[in-house]
Amino acid sequence: MKLKITIKTKFVLPLMLITFLFASCEKEFNNKKEDNVIKQMDEQTTVDLKIVKYLSITLNVKSEEIKFDKSSNNFIIRGQKLNRDSVSTHYNRANEYKLTFEN
Repeated sequence: MKLKITIKTKFVLPLMLITFLFASCEKEFNNKKEDNVIKQMDEQTTVDLKIVKYLSITLNVKSEEIKFDKSSNNFIIRGQKLNRDSVSTHYNRANEYKLTFEN
């Protein structure tokens, strides 16, 4: 009878440990949402930097002179306000600029 207990403990105990090891609960995180938000922010920053470079070259001003007002969604250059959406539209249509300065 003592032999049965040792055989049982030799096989069952390691089997139980392995089962608990692999069947542990996984934590669910909302990392996917956070990653998407971060990716969108990075893409937005990249687009804004390209727009600032575009404005700098086409208007012949230093990029330090170009400010962005988040509350009104405007670029401010030497006192002139340019709407970000309209500048973005002009930038997207500027094929010759992209061929010359972005390649």
